[in-house]
Amino acid sequence: MKKIHSTLFVYVALCASLFFSACKDEPEIVKPEEPKPVQPRAYATVSTFAGSTSAQSGNANGTGNDARFNSTKSAVQDSDGNLFVADGTNHVIRKITPAGVVTTFAGTAGTSGGTNGTGTSATFNLPYGLAIDASNNIYVAEQNGYRVRKITPEGVVTTLAGSGVWGNADGTGTNAQFQFPRGLALDNAGNLFVTDNKIIRKIVIATGVVTTFAGGGTTFDGQGTSAKFYVPDQLCMDKQNNLYVADGRAVRKITPAGVVSTIAGNLNAGGMRNGTTTALFTQITGIAIDELGYLYVTEYNHGSIRRIAPDGTVSDLAGVASLPADSNSTNVAPVSGDADGAPSVARFRYPSYIHCGKDNILYVCEESGHRVRKIQ
Repeated sequence: MKKIHSTLFVYVALCASLFFSACKDEPEIVKPEEPKPVQPRAYATVSTFAGSTSAQSGNANGTGNDARFNSTKSAVQDSDGNLFVADGTNHVIRKITPAGVVTTFAGTAGTSGGTNGTGTSATFNLPYGLAIDASNNIYVAEQNGYRVRKITPEGVVTTLAGSGVWGNADGTGTNAQFQFPRGLALDNAGNLFVTDNKIIRKIVIATGVVTTFAGGGTTFDGQGTSAKFYVPDQLCMDKQNNLYVADGRAVRKITPAGVVSTIAGNLNAGGMRNGTTTALFTQITGIAIDELGYLYVTEYNHGSIRRIAPDGTVSDLAGVASLPADSNSTNVAPVSGDADGAPSVARFRYPSYIHCGKDNILYVCEESGHRVRKIQ
């Protein structure tokens, strides 16, 4: 009997202890701080990296400002820091060393064509967009050649896709046809994406198989070929293989699954306005992305570079200033020029494509300035 009373006492004491423990104030839960937005790089100056400081066209190798280009279209940078430039109207690919020394890497200056070969024995027909892979192979979109070419680090030029005849046909290698191939971007799975008139084509580099990835539909946002584009131009790719398209009045995003959406701008209204949902653009042709996820676009007609934050906020970076986000007016007169200096006072002449290179330095090709500018 005593043993039963003893056990009962222990049981009651335990229950009471648990009850009073539960009645105590619970410890305060400390919530983790919200992650702060990553601040973008602060750019301090615009300079002329190669080509004339007074918009003189030509075809001359040399160092820095002594070199001459004729309608620079796009640029990419290799693992050694060399910049390769599509020198459009000269029909060549130029190489610029980190020291600014310019040489002709591939193509025959002043001669258009579609001849494969090594270095200056090859010919191109208005090379426009460029892309470069991890092995330093360069891919070239020829707007007037209706092809996509490949250049090895040794300068060997071959045709990856396209028959050289204007058309719109999926297929393999030279059996495929393009209309106006311009922008290029590579994913990390060995696929090359091409803007071709109002559609986005996909090329599997290993096989040369060309398919239509997105565009050709009836509504702006949508899935794959059900979506449509306005005037798609340069492309860039983020680390998750999302594709971004400079599409005239807006920036579009295409997921790896082909879902197309509009992330900045208004495809039904042009203008110049900063902000988020009310931001406006006039004619975006170039687009690049940095390691933090900030996008940089070229306003071709207005001669400016604008930045888009990961949350979609649009702001000025360099060139002609836009209007405040809350302004009722969206008219900003185009201003072209040759001025280097602080981003707010620098002036551009029809900036076409933009490339984000090592250390997030921006390289801007100017069609009418016939040069390559550097923003750092």
